[in-house]
Amino acid sequence: MLAKNEIGLSVTVLDMEVEAERYPSDVTKSTYANAEHVRRIALNLITRRALAADFAQTEIDTNPKLRTALRLARERVLAEARVQQFDGDAPQPGALEKLAYAEYNATLPKYRVEEAVRLSHLQIGSYRVGGRQLAEELLEKLRSGKANFATLAYMYSDDATTKAKHGDMGFFENGRLRPELDRAAFALAKPGEISDIIETDQGWHLLRLDEKRPAGFTSFETVKTDLVKSAAKRIVDQRRASGIEPFEHGVEFDAEAVAAFTAGFR
Repeated sequence: MLAKNEIGLSVTVLDMEVEAERYPSDVTKSTYANAEHVRRIALNLITRRALAADFAQTEIDTNPKLRTALRLARERVLAEARVQQFDGDAPQPGALEKLAYAEYNATLPKYRVEEAVRLSHLQIGSYRVGGRQLAEELLEKLRSGKANFATLAYMYSDDATTKAKHGDMGFFENGRLRPELDRAAFALAKPGEISDIIETDQGWHLLRLDEKRPAGFTSFETVKTDLVKSAAKRIVDQRRASGIEPFEHGVEFDAEAVAAFTAGFR
């Protein structure tokens, strides 16, 4: 027994364990490891138990909605426990991985990744007087090795999105950038290569190719964890559906009663 009150109501370890099942395991672990949290939960349980006992003394026999709510709650708990029995033993990891791999191969097109480039960007805004000349000077410094792209991007770039990241734009697939930049980006062949000046209505741009990712498919290892979880869930769902199905047979509906009931909500 973890707690009791002056009228003899108590909270047990089993009460706490059952209450814990309402929450994710990681939440339960961190919460139940803290004595103050445990006391607070136990207090809530014993208070709830006292309120329920007090109310039941006067209302349970005269309140049909309350009796129905209690019956439905009891049936819900028992039904959920019965459904969990249909789950059976956890599928073997090897079997799950085989199912996951079969799913991966069957849906391979969805894992296709297009060719992509990782870029760094330096923009001289069109508002600048002498902007073209500045862009040419920066390009000369970069190609002669007198300056570092990341440093110049941080110092001079007018692209607010990438300036703070020293020009880093991340990966882009073909067709994701505006056409002028897109053509220049995918014309770059080797990491470290810097484009000629690209002029747009927003100013003058320099691009550096940082990495080139060829077209292909996301590897099975990358998505295996999610696919294994999905396969395990599918197995459990199938077992539960098979277990529940016999209990759904033979149900008949009173059409007039259903119509009258739904009419009350219109």
